[in-house]
This record gives sequence, C-alpha cells and structure tokens, in this order.
Amino acid sequence: MKTNKNTSNSQNADAKFFGIPVKCSKTDRPTYEKLIVNLFLHPQITSEHVKRYIDQLNRGIVPIERLLRLTANGADGLFLNQSLGADLSEIMHDKIQDWTDAFGELSASDWSYLEKNYNLNRQLLVGEESKTPQIDFHSPKELAMCVKEYVVGQDKAIDMLSVPFFQQHVSKRRGQPCLIKTPVLLIGPTGSGKSAIFQQFGRFCKCIIVPINSSEISGTQWKGTHMTDVILRTIKDKYGPKFKDIVNRDNIIDEYISVLFDEVDKIPHHDQKTSSSSGTDFNTDIMCDLMRLLNSGEYLFLDDGFNQDGSPKGYKIPVDNILVVFAGAFSGIQDVVMKRLHLNKSIGFSQASASTTGIDALLNQVTSEDLIEWGFMPELIGRIGNICALNSLTPDLIYAIMTNAKDNVLQSHIDYCHQYNIDLHFTSEALHLIADAAYKSGLGFRNVKTLLSKCLNPIYYEFRDEPAKTAMQTVNIDQNFIARHLNLLTK
Repeated sequence: MKTNKNTSNSQNADAKFFGIPVKCSKTDRPTYEKLIVNLFLHPQITSEHVKRYIDQLNRGIVPIERLLRLTANGADGLFLNQSLGADLSEIMHDKIQDWTDAFGELSASDWSYLEKNYNLNRQLLVGEESKTPQIDFHSPKELAMCVKEYVVGQDKAIDMLSVPFFQQHVSKRRGQPCLIKTPVLLIGPTGSGKSAIFQQFGRFCKCIIVPINSSEISGTQWKGTHMTDVILRTIKDKYGPKFKDIVNRDNIIDEYISVLFDEVDKIPHHDQKTSSSSGTDFNTDIMCDLMRLLNSGEYLFLDDGFNQDGSPKGYKIPVDNILVVFAGAFSGIQDVVMKRLHLNKSIGFSQASASTTGIDALLNQVTSEDLIEWGFMPELIGRIGNICALNSLTPDLIYAIMTNAKDNVLQSHIDYCHQYNIDLHFTSEALHLIADAAYKSGLGFRNVKTLLSKCLNPIYYEFRDEPAKTAMQTVNIDQNFIARHLNLLTK
C-alpha cells in the first residue's frame, strides 16, 4: 500500500497543466496552477519567457510568490479589455498560437478550468479560428464554395479570385514559387464587399493578409509611407518574436502573402499630376513601384533602416510568393465606357437605373483601354490578368447578406445577447427596413453595423455583467421598433 501511495504522489507531481509539467506537492499545486494561468492569460509573455520562469522556479532561483506578483496583471488586463468591448480572440490570437507551438494544445480539462474559474471559454479566446472550418479543399471551385458561405451576392468575383488564391495555396503547401498567378482588379462601390471577400480567402488559405490604402502610400523617391513599409510591418506583427524564424541566412523571408491595394483608382488622380522639384511624376512613381510586385523571378526589398555600421538593413521576399489584388470604386468610370462605346448619356439610362442595373452593366464592360484612359500606365494595366465588377448592393441583397451570410454583424448581435439569456428575434419587415436605410446611406453593407448598434443600444443599456439567473427570454424586434429608433436618429 505504501508503494502504491508513493506512485500516486509521483504521478500527481508530474501531471501536466496547460501543457506544462507541475512538479510540486498536492498542497502547493493550486498556487502553481494560478501562476501558469497568469502566464497563459498574459498576452505579452511569450513561451520563451514561460520556459525561463518555470526553469528558474524549479531550480529555486526565484520564489513563486514573486512570479505571481509579476504576472498578476495579465488576467486583470485581459478582463479590463473585455469589459471595454475588446475582442479577446484578437488579443490572444498570437499568444495562443505561440503557446500551442511550445507546449501543445490545451486539454479539455484546461478549458474547463478556465471556464469554471475565469468564465472564459474556447470561443471567447480562440474566436475566429473556432469559426473557420478546417477544410482541405482540393480545387478552386471547392475554395469558392467555402467563401460564398460568408460573402453573399458576389459569386462572380469569388469565382475569379478562387483561382489565384488556390494557386498560391498549393504553391505554399508544396514550398514552390507560383509563376502563373496574375493580379485581379475588383471594381465596386464602397461597402460592396471587396475587402470582405479578400479577408475570407485569407482565412481559408491561412495566408498573411496585407491591406494597403493606395491613396496613402508614396513612391520610392518621395517622403511618407511606402508599400514595402506596410508589408514588412504586417509580417513582423504577425510573427512577433518568431519573425527571425522565417528569415534565412540570406535575409530572404520565407513566407507567402496576399496584398490588397484598395482605392487604387485614386492613384492617377484623374490626370492631375503632382511633380517633385526634379520633375518626377508622383503617380508614375507609385505605379512603377506597383509593377515591381508583378515581375516574376525577382525579389522585393523591404527596407528596415540601417545597421550599426551605417549600411542599409532589410530583407527580401520573392515576388512569386506575393499575390496581388487591386480594388477601387472607380466612381465615374462608366462615363469613360460610354464614351468608348459612343453611347449618349441621355439614352438608355434613367436616373432610377443609374444607381443599379445601368451602372452595373457599364462596369461589367470596363476594359484595359478604359483604365488607360482613366490614367493608368499601359505597362501596369498589361500585367493585370482579370477585371471584375462587383454587384451593387441593393436593399434585397443587403437583406440577403444579413440573413444568409455566416458570422455577419447581425449574427454577432444575436450571439452577444445570448450571453445575457436574451433570444433576440428580428421580424423580416424590421430587417428589410434596416437594409433599405443602409442602401439609402450610400455606404453599402458597412452601414448596417452602425444602424444595428444605434437601434439596439437601449436594450443593451439594461444588461448587467453578472451570472445569469433567469431563463432565456425572447425579445422581438419589429418594424415599429426599428422605425422609431431610426426616426429618433434623424431628429
């Protein structure tokens, strides 16, 4: 019996908690568990720090009481951010990935411990990763089907983008450069889903997404933020302390990225050129820089300042590892199309149709010739593989997005209310009213978020952040409720 008892104590001493062996007595175990949870919930403490702390603790170099004091603000800071409305999954995303790489996946008992003692579950901390299905798609068609579950009404653009994204995904999986993918240009009004489509492809393909506002960058010879600054910063933010792991001895970054140049239509500035003192054209310089991303077999240099000896410091990334997508509203380019087609503006397009069917029909006929007329260099346009016009968002399409697209803003409000035992139920008429208001705002689907938040604010005002003691209650949001609150907003 004595031998069995000692064996049991030894097994308890060596048990793992959050992937870390706990070498202590049963009496001290709760204190050790408290420390490990503090280390886990502290977003700024990396796995390397954790290993060092645990090693110092096991060797008796640092007392556990001191480590508890040093790490106590981790959980407190996390809950403070939660109370302020922060997305915990965004705060903890890199930390959880780093922890998993170092110590393995959390066990079911680890997640139970967090939920029981901290009211934190996997969905709160893992967030989008738990919502993203682990799908091993084998064709562009299968990839497009995945994205269409989250973006509704833009099937043509999704089908077109699925090919280059799939080509890059397969190249990354095989560790090979992709020499055949070509950039795509998306044309669509604000709020039509250009960025949303791009982000969803990035989620499913698990590649680094680099959004760049083309109207805010400068050319190589100009002061300001350059596109390479944004690219390097995004990659560094993604990897954090592990950035050095993706850089080889030749300072080449071994990573595949997808770059979205938004508002690219503003680069030409409608033929209004800005020149430097030396006569260099600002717009031309930016377009020349963009072409550097499209030259297969070359490297893009990412400047990172200077070394101590004054020599330039930086990294290189293969251009073949970069997928480029251009996007812009191109407001007014329909006039360029009509001029090319010799169409009279007063014929065939009434004021009513100009915002929907007529505009969409013209945008679908945009050609390279029209883009050159818009002000782009022929050398840049000649490198663009496909031009795709997104569908304008009608009230019916906005309604379809709210009711059919996964993880949209409406579902986020419903999920939020469930945490307070409130079953939020919208009538069809109420949603149609919101869709119509969003459409009339001219901001597209992005305005739905604002309208929903303002209408639901009186309900949220009554919520209490404490354990629910009542049964699930249903709150019906009808047309009158929405109309009343929208009217209040306009007074």
